[in-house]
Parts: sequence; C-alpha cells; structure tokens
Amino acid sequence: MYKTLFGPVASRRLGRSLGVDLVPYKVCSYNCIYCQLGETTDLTIDRKTYQPTRLIYNEIMDFLKTSDSSRETDIISLAGSGEPTLAKNCGQVIRWIRDITPIPMAVLTNGSMLWREEVREDLISADIVLPSIDAVTDEVFQRINRPAPALSIEKILDGIEKFSKIFNGRLFPEVMVIEGFNDHDGEIKKIIQYLRKLNPDRVHLNVVERPGTDKDVKSPRADRMKEIASMFPMEIPVDIVGKSPHIFTPGDRKNIEEKILSHLARRPAVPGDLAAGLGVSPEVITNALGELVKQDKIIETPDRTDNYYYLKRRLS
Repeated sequence: MYKTLFGPVASRRLGRSLGVDLVPYKVCSYNCIYCQLGETTDLTIDRKTYQPTRLIYNEIMDFLKTSDSSRETDIISLAGSGEPTLAKNCGQVIRWIRDITPIPMAVLTNGSMLWREEVREDLISADIVLPSIDAVTDEVFQRINRPAPALSIEKILDGIEKFSKIFNGRLFPEVMVIEGFNDHDGEIKKIIQYLRKLNPDRVHLNVVERPGTDKDVKSPRADRMKEIASMFPMEIPVDIVGKSPHIFTPGDRKNIEEKILSHLARRPAVPGDLAAGLGVSPEVITNALGELVKQDKIIETPDRTDNYYYLKRRLS
C-alpha cells in the first residue's frame, strides 16, 4: 500500500486522477466550514517537508511501472489531506513528474500561499492549477475559510493575481457556493470582478455534497445556482460542479465530446462511467454520445446490462 498516493479516482473535474498527498491529515492554512475532512488540526502557514521526496519518487515510479491503472490515469493531482503548497518539496515533485511522464499534472490548492514568490515558482511548472476563491471580502472570507491568523484576504488575492500573470498552464479557479454566506449578488459580483483580472480558462462553481465541519452548511437551490452561473460574462466559461445542473455553451459541448473521444481511445465505456469520470450529468453524456454516433465517430454496442461505446477506429 502506498503512503503518498491514492486512486486513481473518478474526479468530477479532471477525469481519472491519481492523487499525491504531500502533507499529513489536516495540515492546512484554512479551517473551512465546508471541509469534508473535518476540523483542521494543524492550522499553519509554515512550510515543511512532510513526506520524503525519495519516497514520493519511488511510489510514483512503482505505480507507473507496475499498475494497470496507470494506463487509465488522465491526470496526476497534488491533493488530499491538507494544503499541498505547505510542503516545501511540492515544486520539486511537480517538475520531476513533468519530466518522467506525459500524464498532465494538476494542483488543487486553496491559493492561500501564492503571496509567497517561492510558492508561485513551485506551481509554475504544473499543467493545471485550481485555486479556491470562496470570497473576496474579509467578512465573508473569515466566516467561510477561517484562515491562519497571519493571512489576509488582500494578501491572498494579490498572490493569486500575480501567479495568474506568470502561469502558462490552465487556471481553473473554484468557488464553493454556500447558502447564506457567499451566494448573495453582492459577493458574487465582487468575485466575478476579481476573476476577470485572472483571465481564467474556466471557473468551477462547487456545491456542498458531503457533510462539512459545520453540519448546517448547504448549497443554494439548483435554480439559484443557475442564476449565479448566468451572472458570469461570456469570456469566463463556468461549470456548476456537483449535483446541480451543468451549464453549457456550444464550446463546452465540443469539449465534452473531445474528452469522450479521448477516453474511448483507451478503452470502451458505458455512459455512467463517462459521467462519473468527467464530472457531468448523465443527460449531458447521453446527448454527447448521441451526437458522436450521428457523426460516425463512435459505435454503440448493447450489452447485457448497459450499452458500451467504442471509438470507431477500434472496430475497423
């Protein structure tokens, strides 16, 4: 059993993801009210090497060489038990993974440490960075994220903006929308105004699906989430990630079709697997599969329990 790796798991946002956990359980710079892992036990902004770099290397090499799952891995993600940028060796790990495998590298971060130049330099080699931006006003920030005392919302937002100016990969900011906290028009408009500065590739609006630290935390109704998504300008693609309906543009539909084709190029799949892996609703997958069948790019083959879909060239 690996000490630093978990998965691959079906990520709602990134496909089949191999997680790399660089920090111990609940070492974090935030104590978010919605965190599914519970209360932060080590609230800190001190960076340390928590897992030996050599151990991480050895486990990733073993996974890539010996695991059948490695051939079905869409992405490798720094994520897990706490805030990955608190690990001093995170940049070294990112650069090394980029050197040894073509599998893309993602970092799921709360963004709180990007005010430090060394952290911005650590993440610059990643393919995708997903920073959390749940608030832009101090009152809402303190209520939702409950940060380490040394952190201020101004410092954090400035750091994320500086990073966006030097990062050449894909930037996917994430907003956890919480009823009664940051779902009112005033905060949402300020978040959108700030996100414009980042020129993000897309924005993920997350909804609470599992019990958090505060058991009363809940997401807005689906119709309110649609309203919030509709407030975003055309130049900022936005997804609702989770149980709420997905909001799509024509460009998004093309993107989903391309992801389906990429998945089927490796192995056939049923609609349920595709929906889970791509993090979208079964209805969206069904519609996309129908379009791809019409385009003669894939083949539908009935099975005893479900319909399997194959890339056309696999059967030619």
